[in-house]
Amino acid sequence: MPYGKITILQGDPGCGKTMVALSLAAMLSTGAALPFSPQANDPITVLYQTSEDGIADTIKPRLERAQADCTRIKIIDESKTPLRFDDTRLEAAVRQENARLLILDPLSAYIGESVSMNQANEVRSAFRSLYSMAQRTGCAVLIVAHMNKMNGTSALYRTSGSIDVAGAVRSILTVTKYRKSPTQRVLVPVKSNLAPAGNGLLLEVTDHVEWLDQLEEADADKLLNGNQGPAAPTKQQQAEQRITL
Repeated sequence: MPYGKITILQGDPGCGKTMVALSLAAMLSTGAALPFSPQANDPITVLYQTSEDGIADTIKPRLERAQADCTRIKIIDESKTPLRFDDTRLEAAVRQENARLLILDPLSAYIGESVSMNQANEVRSAFRSLYSMAQRTGCAVLIVAHMNKMNGTSALYRTSGSIDVAGAVRSILTVTKYRKSPTQRVLVPVKSNLAPAGNGLLLEVTDHVEWLDQLEEADADKLLNGNQGPAAPTKQQQAEQRITL
């Protein structure tokens, strides 16, 4: 998630992409090391906007379970007027709170009601205003997005809407199910224009996210299309294996 740029975090409904976004926000709010990184970071302020879940009854409890510093998670009041990509309140809040990360969940709610996600010119115009804000402030923007139903195609073409959505951002991450496990997922890079793509990350989603392992040869296309390799051990199996050792 490069600063001053836009990243998309995409996945099918129910795959846990919002939980992943909240887990990342929690770690960044406390300065904890990111998954499988030995280096802690300075804590940052995160702006988190969602139109799909209640803040008090859903988002805050999830953040607390993820051990977030909730004093560093800020929210713009949308009760009277919904936010859009070109809303001046975004930049004002980023500057006022000195936020280093803005999360918008989901894409379809924040791109704007008047924007057709299948029209390239409308998509480019909408993203241009958000990208300009990110550049001016140096704030990283993470947009949570659903995937389309084009099974069997490249992960780059699974982002909902026009291909210009994928073209408008510098980084795309995909959350996908891992084999037939009801709780295991893989976070895998699909597009990374500004740095080498990292490893896929195996995780487990329950009432929080547990980061399990790195998958060095994880491939988004293969994962999405069912060629996923050997099954990974569950969290319980990993614990039992450590005991027997």
